[in-house]
Amino acid sequence: MLSTLKWKLEIKRLRQLSELRGQPALPELVEGHSRHPTWRIKVPGREDVYMCSPYATDDGYVILVDALKFNIGWLQAGPGLDDSCKLRRHMPADYKFHEAVIGFKHGIENPVPLAEVSYLEWGRRAGIRFTNGMTRSFWLLAHDVPAFPVFTDCHFSIDKIHEIAGLAEPMPVAMI
Repeated sequence: MLSTLKWKLEIKRLRQLSELRGQPALPELVEGHSRHPTWRIKVPGREDVYMCSPYATDDGYVILVDALKFNIGWLQAGPGLDDSCKLRRHMPADYKFHEAVIGFKHGIENPVPLAEVSYLEWGRRAGIRFTNGMTRSFWLLAHDVPAFPVFTDCHFSIDKIHEIAGLAEPMPVAMI
């Protein structure tokens, strides 16, 4: 019960921040870097970091998301699941957080793959779920990144994630 209350309070706080901040700038697509689409992600008070579409696929879509709204959509799935969102203050304590720190240090020479996400509805719960990339998403959110790209290959999820947090039309990876 207490953790559910903490989730609800975090969602309320993030909604207020989102209203105050307004729409963030889009991550920048880095032209001609590699055969995989790569984005520059602005990190407040730090050097930019780089992310690229998953290496193994040209299928699926990239969705540029508002970080606060994405965080809310992830929290709405609720606590107690393997891929539940942590509260922001707990994200740096994730057992693999140090791996994201190392991964993002490589910069444009070795961009971090986008998180692979979907939107699921089950019972009375619904929200953003992860196939891969939770820890790198914790890192981005813990560092107050305003916006970042995510990947999905689930057609049902494209519209749902875009509705929740999308900043621009979803992009087919094959067309980027």
